Amino acid sequence: MKILIYDNNRKDLEKLCNMLKYLPDAADIDKVSEHQDFEEFYIKYSYDIVFIDLNDEFGFELYAFVMNRNPNQKLITINNNIRCYDDNGCEHCKTTYKKSRLLKPIHIEDLLYVLKNDYCNYDYCNDSLTSKIKILSNVFKTLHFNEETLKVYNANKCDQFNVYDLIGFTSKLTSNNIKFLICDNYIQILDD
Repeated sequence: MKILIYDNNRKDLEKLCNMLKYLPDAADIDKVSEHQDFEEFYIKYSYDIVFIDLNDEFGFELYAFVMNRNPNQKLITINNNIRCYDDNGCEHCKTTYKKSRLLKPIHIEDLLYVLKNDYCNYDYCNDSLTSKIKILSNVFKTLHFNEETLKVYNANKCDQFNVYDLIGFTSKLTSNNIKFLICDNYIQILDD
């Protein structure tokens, strides 16, 4: 399987490449972090799967470039934001194109799901607060979300949060304009 990846964050690019190396079919991976390199590779070679990071303006340009050249290209977009970049949502992408998406930080389980099912997790396009929190908390394996109370707890039996996960999760909440309150042993999601 031949794969092309664009991500201008070299650390994220290497992490994704390392995950893909363990897949039996991922024999040939081209990775680029420059806009022009991506176009040159895409014109020169044929790819089974293309990954594009949409966290910068070039990502959106490359997305349009690929869709204009080959709307049937299997394309997986990557983004930090939970909001779907396509107004038509996942169902449209699945039936009309071969597009799907992943949320950063990428976990191997999510990558395998997308590669196996050829589409993203439908929860990504569900606009409810509960779905958004479920997705964001699942990114951090030490967190547990209680849908009934809208509280996020430490998944381990201790009261203290992993500091890295606490900062990462609250940063994701803030970037997605979700209001919250940090309490002693949980994070209360505020539903306006």
